[in-house]
Amino acid sequence: MSKKLANEKEIERNRLEKKWKGVIQLVSALNVKNAGGASSSEEIELFSCFYLGEAELEKTIEETFKKHGNFLHLKIQSEALKQAYSYLSAALTAAKKAKNKYPRLLQDTVLLLSKYHFVIGDYDNCLMYIRSMEDISLEGMPRRSKCIFSEAFACKAIALELQGDATIDEMNKDAIQAYERAGEIALAICIEEEKQGSMKRNVSTATSSHTTLSKLMEFAMLRPGHMFAESGMVDDAIQNYRALLKIIETKATANTRKMACRYLAQILLSCSCSQLYTPPSSMSDSISRSNSNTVTMMSTPRKDSPDLFANNSLKRNTLTDSMFCPQDEVEETLLVLLIAEALHLQQSEVKHTEEDSVSKERVLNETNMIYDSNLY
Repeated sequence: MSKKLANEKEIERNRLEKKWKGVIQLVSALNVKNAGGASSSEEIELFSCFYLGEAELEKTIEETFKKHGNFLHLKIQSEALKQAYSYLSAALTAAKKAKNKYPRLLQDTVLLLSKYHFVIGDYDNCLMYIRSMEDISLEGMPRRSKCIFSEAFACKAIALELQGDATIDEMNKDAIQAYERAGEIALAICIEEEKQGSMKRNVSTATSSHTTLSKLMEFAMLRPGHMFAESGMVDDAIQNYRALLKIIETKATANTRKMACRYLAQILLSCSCSQLYTPPSSMSDSISRSNSNTVTMMSTPRKDSPDLFANNSLKRNTLTDSMFCPQDEVEETLLVLLIAEALHLQQSEVKHTEEDSVSKERVLNETNMIYDSNLY
């Protein structure tokens, strides 16, 4: 912003923490802090429209997702969503009129409009908006803008997956690449934040905000494995989930890692056999022999294989080969189940209370789901 809003920091904190009702309340009381006097009414109107449009859009999506539970074929029609579109359209018009004065706001508005068109089922316009912004650099981009960018790529991926204009193979390839891009950005956000948190561990962080992976980001990270499994590409699905578990653990990715453990265990139990099983070490050996520094998601790297670690910053934040390497599908299944349980227990408070018992029961139930459910 050219002139700081008095409650700008509070608004940004609420945006990062996804407290959309708080954003709406703060914007309604918007005033300007400026030694020379108030900012122009046009500037206040521009940012108010953007914040209100974003908050109404995100709040509506969150409320709907709690009922729907899946982003595939998600279509929302509501007055709140129409109001969000009205606000964002007004912000886009005003930002364009100001030319290059608010480039970040213009970018975020376009990406949010892409997300709006996705949730109403207008995939053509969703793709049109995201394609106009997909080549922009992430360098210097604020955390919230990176989150918006990641989710826009997730929307693009789902839209491509659901469109019927190309062959299945072409759609899946483009969709997986978009999912990979969304997941790559989300992981970069988490790792960067974890490093910053470690550096400030001995400093008061009462006013700090922590980004959490949204359901859409988690969906984007886990979806390629589902697509591989649904297409009968079992090895590719296994390597996809292994790659996710190879990322250095952060607080924000704990739930995603638990889900990856569950899906990997289920695939190993239902789709693998001793004769066809490829242990993780085989992938590493294959890569070493080819003098490659990239850990691919595929057991046998192909030219068109998506690479979760294409981003150099992610390559530097992957775990080295483990001292223990499972030799068959039973050993690996037991290992990922133990990892999943450890992640559950790590998140639960260690105290003998009713809540602790509920937490342990949840761990048991979610572990049993691996055996009882039929994901595919």
